[in-house]
Amino acid sequence: MVRDVSPSTAAKLHTQGVVVQSVRAGSFADLQGLEPGLVIVRINKQPTSTKDQFDSVVSKLKTGDDVVFEVIDPRRPDNGHNYLGGTLE
Repeated sequence: MVRDVSPSTAAKLHTQGVVVQSVRAGSFADLQGLEPGLVIVRINKQPTSTKDQFDSVVSKLKTGDDVVFEVIDPRRPDNGHNYLGGTLE
């Protein structure tokens, strides 16, 4: 589950995205290393600036697609910019 980044967090990160609120154990997101608190800024180079954009991108994914999440970890001093991904099964 995700929600829009708060205005204060967006200002700190100098970007928009969605914050991961929870991840179901054993799900694709869990297996790729997504965890609560991470901010997803893109999926497969598609911006996820809002929950609506996130939902739109995710709705187009299908089994067998390679999926890359561009994430930021605002809990780290360097904001922990990273890429997580795998093949959707």
